[in-house]
Amino acid sequence: MDNETLKIVVLLLIYTGIILMFGYFMRKILKVERKKWFSYNHVNDLHKKIDWTIRITFSLIFITISYYMTFSDVHNIDWYFDMWVYFFLLFIFLSESVRSVMEWKYATNPNTYIVTVAEMVLIIVLVIIIFKTHYFNLLN
Repeated sequence: MDNETLKIVVLLLIYTGIILMFGYFMRKILKVERKKWFSYNHVNDLHKKIDWTIRITFSLIFITISYYMTFSDVHNIDWYFDMWVYFFLLFIFLSESVRSVMEWKYATNPNTYIVTVAEMVLIIVLVIIIFKTHYFNLLN
């Protein structure tokens, strides 16, 4: 592993730690149960249907755009990379917004949606910072 890759991995690990610690303290302060790892944590069946609709739609769009970009003549890779970052941010925003609305309406603990919204905002801000600074100029 070269030096730049190691720096990027360390940076991503630091950002992951920030997100995890932020979530831990928010849950502790607001007395919200911790979500299971690698679980969808659907609030109810309606949330499950909407969430899977979003996931399938984004997957189909991803496959379609990937196919198009693979077989087209891409001269400017910057806009292509930008598109995927915005696509990822839109997916996070939509899925977490749906989760927060469902938690706000149907969850037993009313503070659950506050943690979800705060984590969503933090993740989006961190992704934008990473993207706009080109990993703090680690990518030249």
